[in-house]
Amino acid sequence: MHNYLIISRSSARSWRLSIREICLIRRNFIDTWFRVFAAADVRFDFDAQNFARRVVEYFFDNVIIEATVQFVEEHQEAVRQLNARPKPRVTGNAEFVQRITHLLREPLGP
Repeated sequence: MHNYLIISRSSARSWRLSIREICLIRRNFIDTWFRVFAAADVRFDFDAQNFARRVVEYFFDNVIIEATVQFVEEHQEAVRQLNARPKPRVTGNAEFVQRITHLLREPLGP
């Protein structure tokens, strides 16, 4: 079972991302794009990179928290729906067991 965050751009289009996928996107973003941007702009020094890293990690941490909350709420709702269903009748099973045990107690032949 996976935790999924549904990211919706409109009512017609949405994406499902697992928490693992969100973590991979975060790692790729930090590892790839920081280096590319630092190579293109000398002002993106060590301190600027650390500040940007904190901002990006904060953003993705919040996305992961939102995905986890969404996952828990969906599963709580599923449990509520299962608990709201009518319970199966057990009396039929009890009658069946009584009949079988009665038949087993009877002598089998003449």
